[in-house]
Amino acid sequence: NLAAGILVSMFTAITITKTFLKTLVGTSFAKNYFLLGAKPEKKERKPFKIIENTKLWFAFSGVVIAVCVVAVLSFGLKLGIDFTGGTLMQIKFENEVTREELKATLEEIGANISEKNTDTEVEAGIIQTAHAQEAQEVEATMENPVTQPEIIPASEEIDLSSAQVIWSDGGYIIKTKYMSNETHDEIIRRLKEKFGELEEPRFTTVGPTVGETMKYKATLALIIALAAIVLYIAFAFRKIPRNVSPWRFGISAIIALTHDVLFVIGVYAILGVVLGVEIDALFITALLTILGFSVHDTIVVFDRLRENLKNMGRETTFTDVANQALTQTMARSINTSISTLFTLLALLLLGSISIFYFVLALVLGTIVGTYSSIFIASPVLVWWNTRAEKQKEH
Repeated sequence: NLAAGILVSMFTAITITKTFLKTLVGTSFAKNYFLLGAKPEKKERKPFKIIENTKLWFAFSGVVIAVCVVAVLSFGLKLGIDFTGGTLMQIKFENEVTREELKATLEEIGANISEKNTDTEVEAGIIQTAHAQEAQEVEATMENPVTQPEIIPASEEIDLSSAQVIWSDGGYIIKTKYMSNETHDEIIRRLKEKFGELEEPRFTTVGPTVGETMKYKATLALIIALAAIVLYIAFAFRKIPRNVSPWRFGISAIIALTHDVLFVIGVYAILGVVLGVEIDALFITALLTILGFSVHDTIVVFDRLRENLKNMGRETTFTDVANQALTQTMARSINTSISTLFTLLALLLLGSISIFYFVLALVLGTIVGTYSSIFIASPVLVWWNTRAEKQKEH
């Protein structure tokens, strides 16, 4: 859905919007400056002193990111079943069932199944011993020894006392450790016996091996995304005027993106300790979306900075050019973020509880991404370029 949205957005921006603007040419609407968001007598806005206050932005961000890093190192992230393995069931009952009743029933079911499994294991052990003795007797009388029968695996351990039971969309979401399909069917059967008819819209089970694979692929996806962004920006800004390396643009953008990701991860590390919030595959999706949003905003600023470098005289400093670019694009950045936040806040406040923390990550990412594209990416680029020029002079 995200990929399709990006492609459709590109199509509408390049073709449909352009067609609408061409249609307006020669009409009275095209002569109305208000409709185009401009005024003929509008004066050039005085540039904001953003680069001059670089130390202030760096100090503020440094403190916030330091807190986030300490939170991640101290508490870690509370991983969901996508990464640790486990089972998720969403159940809706026809009759009214309280959370306490459901949790108590699950504990009882888990105890009964575990007791049944223990008896089965004892019986299996007796059978295994008998088979082993028979094999030894046959081996003693035969010239060629026979292979010992395969040992019957022990039944899985079921502990539903620690299951999480969360109210959601007129039903309950139950999160437990990994269980087999047979155990799941047994639990559903017993719940029906206890509470009557029920509906199970969702059942997800992830083995520990799959969870480890997901964790590895999620990390790899973030690394590939960051590397691709650096290469793309370096390529897009390869013809930058003046003595500015295009790699500095890419790496400055990555520093801003790292700032955004560390902030969101740090917040979720704290939420994991305080509220028990777990991260799942949707959280990785949110991080990748945040990367896309933030880098898009940063590239808009960098693109305006590049254009200003082409049109300004040699006497103009790089700081002046950056301030001008940031001032010209700030309204666009804020307006884009606010319009995005309208939709996200509606989903956050009115949407399903099952996507609450996914949307919350997007809200946090949108806010911090807008901040970093203005107060981190460009200041880092200017600081790096100024430092490089001073080193050349010496």
